[in-house]
Amino acid sequence: MKTINQTPEKVKFALIIPIPGTWGFTSYRDLSGNSYRAISGKTGNGQYRNYELYWSTGLRIHEARRDQKISVIKNDTEEIRMLLSDYLGNHPSCEGSPNFEIGGSVIFKKLDPVKDAGLELSRRQRKNDAMSAAFKLEGAELDEMAILLGIFNDNPTVKSNMIGEIADKDPERFFSVYESPDRQTRALIRKAITLNKLQEVGGSIFWAGEAIGGNEDQAVAYLISNPERQKALNAAIGFVPQESITGPKKKADKSIMG
Repeated sequence: MKTINQTPEKVKFALIIPIPGTWGFTSYRDLSGNSYRAISGKTGNGQYRNYELYWSTGLRIHEARRDQKISVIKNDTEEIRMLLSDYLGNHPSCEGSPNFEIGGSVIFKKLDPVKDAGLELSRRQRKNDAMSAAFKLEGAELDEMAILLGIFNDNPTVKSNMIGEIADKDPERFFSVYESPDRQTRALIRKAITLNKLQEVGGSIFWAGEAIGGNEDQAVAYLISNPERQKALNAAIGFVPQESITGPKKKADKSIMG
């Protein structure tokens, strides 16, 4: 029986950021300072001819045969042979490159069909989870999320739809708010400011002339450590049900609070 080789014959490198025109390179340096320049022979006057590597709007994937080797000039003096896939993969702007520098930019990456499929499945599941949670929001939770996501429409249907759009387009932004342990308190403060029950002056938060925090984070910490004052503020604006003020709303808490 003939054995079918499952290994792809080509390694693909894809541009992962939008660019105008074309982007490419003729050389690069590793973290030790060694320079590498791919060449494709010499010109008539004996000068090395650069091996062209570029991407464009119309050419977003560069392919290399697994066994394809190219000539590379190292440190402008030594000619070596290197796999084209290694030459591309070692570029500082390639995702996962051993020569990536902190503060640098990832511009292209080596495609891994199995890994990329797994990441895509995880991304889709994360988005589905975010949208499912978003459309279950109602009442106080809906109001909290709307305030913290910068949605100021009073209609519950419109708020729910706008939160759902955020969950769909940016699930990580949605979850950063939804899973925040101080979500209720932070939303309470922002709502109180919009109603002028709290005043924000130069970044500091004041309540009836008394400073409760030099910034929002400090005001959140103050109210969490002073639950009676948090209840009083809630009562003043009628925002969150009193029984839910004791902490972040969790499904498990409902059975405890009765």
